[in-house]
Amino acid sequence: MLSDSAVRRLQVQMQTTEALARSHDLAGRLRRARFDNEQLVSTTRDLLRLCWADYARTWAERGLRGTERRKGLTWFAIEGVIEGRTVRGAWSPGHLKCSPLLESRARLLIELDETFLLDDPPACLAASLDEPPVAVALTLMRACDRTVVVQLGLTARAGQESRIPLVPGL
Repeated sequence: MLSDSAVRRLQVQMQTTEALARSHDLAGRLRRARFDNEQLVSTTRDLLRLCWADYARTWAERGLRGTERRKGLTWFAIEGVIEGRTVRGAWSPGHLKCSPLLESRARLLIELDETFLLDDPPACLAASLDEPPVAVALTLMRACDRTVVVQLGLTARAGQESRIPLVPGL
């Protein structure tokens, strides 16, 4: 027959074993929940990026209705990161819509007389938020610490628009 203290020790050992098993089970569940959360956050970011690109394209195309179709870059949308924050910008002729942080950083580049050298055809473009479209796109991309997505609408000939899809990781 066991003494009362021996019985109590066995009870404590059993409770400790059960607590450890429960702790291991909870730690496993926590790891799975964290993994699932990371997957959901990643998927959400991807969906938001696609929604933004679709919104920007629709917004730009709406701005092009009723205007003269031009050759070349007809609209673009950019997503980037500045100081760890996601910023977005979209342009169509006469219309620029972008995050306040992106716009202020772009205006700083303009005030600093930033220029872009092009190879083909050789040209030097000043940073701009108005025209030409290539200068606006380059200005917004340069304003970002990191450019994540660029979507371009190009027209080769009047009425024939081709879309360059999302280009991640630029």
